Amino acid sequence: MNNNLSDKNNHVSFEFAGGAGGEVTGSALGISIPPDGKGRATNLLLDYGAFMGGDRVATYIENKRPIHEVFTIFKDGRDIDDSILSHAHNDHQGRVTNAIRDGFYGRLFCTEESKSISGLMFRDAKKIEELTFRQLGDSIIEKVRREYKETLNDRGKGDRPRVKQKSKRQDQQMLRYLKPRTDAEIEKTIQLMSTCPVDGDWRKIRENVDFRLLNAGHILGSTMTQVRASFDDNLFGILDTHDLGNPDKESYLGQPNFEGIDGEIDLAFIESTYGNTERSERQPALEKMLSNIIATLQNGGKVLIPAFALERTQEILAFIGENLERINGEVGMKVPVYLDSKLAQDVTDLYRKLLRAKNTKVPFEKMIQYENFHRITSNDRTSSIYGEGNKKAGIIVASSGMCDA
Repeated sequence: MNNNLSDKNNHVSFEFAGGAGGEVTGSALGISIPPDGKGRATNLLLDYGAFMGGDRVATYIENKRPIHEVFTIFKDGRDIDDSILSHAHNDHQGRVTNAIRDGFYGRLFCTEESKSISGLMFRDAKKIEELTFRQLGDSIIEKVRREYKETLNDRGKGDRPRVKQKSKRQDQQMLRYLKPRTDAEIEKTIQLMSTCPVDGDWRKIRENVDFRLLNAGHILGSTMTQVRASFDDNLFGILDTHDLGNPDKESYLGQPNFEGIDGEIDLAFIESTYGNTERSERQPALEKMLSNIIATLQNGGKVLIPAFALERTQEILAFIGENLERINGEVGMKVPVYLDSKLAQDVTDLYRKLLRAKNTKVPFEKMIQYENFHRITSNDRTSSIYGEGNKKAGIIVASSGMCDA
């Protein structure tokens, strides 16, 4: 989706490449800001997230496309001056290593928390890419080759299509983009990350462009982005909310800081994933969840709770921890609680470290200190917990991938 906003002879151009127009994942927004006088435009990339779900082959290919196939306002990664990352969820930063592969060498602005968490997320995504390419690599390559030939035919004139056969060099270039990300690309990505405080001062990108980050309250370190640009004696304000936290939820994440917006906003991009959804009140929903957990345990069953490794797992652990006494009392035993996800375990440990560094109370501390809390670290252990031979009641918090396995 490409749109231009014109102001006299200059214009601010913006283009969505995911996360809009009917899609929820793959958040990516390209912005090109004209210079103030002579010089060239400032090109910014606000988030560059991975697409999630759907056909594995098609999704893998979409997540590996080079910049010139994703954006019309950027030629390649080198055409992007800087990037601003809102938070560490993969659907907001999962394609950043692709931009590095495509020549991006600018700064990746984000919070300290996002930088710390991103390392875990990038490495986990690398494992998934390696597994996918190992299992489906031939199908992925064949689909891209077929797509390329169809494109060449479309560009032909009359009954004489352009040459269908790809050269060896083009094959190698295609394979370079399709291969899973590497440790070196991950390390380079992390090295390019430049941290900024939340709700802090303006930071300059170019002489006529600066930005600041405002708390979004979505996950630890998540932010909204405010950009300010001057050209043709005008001041132009841009706001991208990215993903917003629930304003009805009190937590260490805080509330979206709309009050902190400095100056006027001429163009706003607002997250609206649940904009047409009537959401129920939080407390009655939590009480219903707790009642269902207790009833299942009383019947000798296992409670399987699928949860994203980042933020949702920590929220679920905090909720169970807060209600341990009631759960154990009504069930009549010290109920075992299992965390079945290596990434969720690593994120939980990192969350704990980051919160302690900020002198913030760790909401799930009671849960992880619980004597009957267990981390599942092997396939054999997983089988023994889930297997029919284990008739013992318990609570299992697992990533959706573990639930599907």
